Amino acid sequence: MAPEERSLYLSVSAQLIAKAIAGQGEEGREAKALFDKGGALAALNRPLTTALEREMGLDPRVPEEVSEVAEDIRRDLAKLRKAHSLVG
Repeated sequence: MAPEERSLYLSVSAQLIAKAIAGQGEEGREAKALFDKGGALAALNRPLTTALEREMGLDPRVPEEVSEVAEDIRRDLAKLRKAHSLVG
C-alpha cells in the first residue's frame, strides 16, 4: 500500500472508530456495529483499534501479533502527527 493510500485508510478508519466510540446517532450506532466483536470490520481492524485504544491510555489484551502491528501503527501515527505539526 502506498503511503498516501495508507494515510487515507488510517484517516477513514479513525473517523469510523471515533463515531463508533461516540455511538451517537444512527451513523454512530452503525459504525459501532461494524467494530463490535463479530462485526464485519472487527478482526480486520483489530490492530488499528488496539493502537487507538493505546493512544487513549487503555491497555487492551490482544495476541502478540496484533500488539506488534498496533505498535507499528502508533509509530506511523506519531510520524503523521509530526509531519502535520500536530505535536512539538
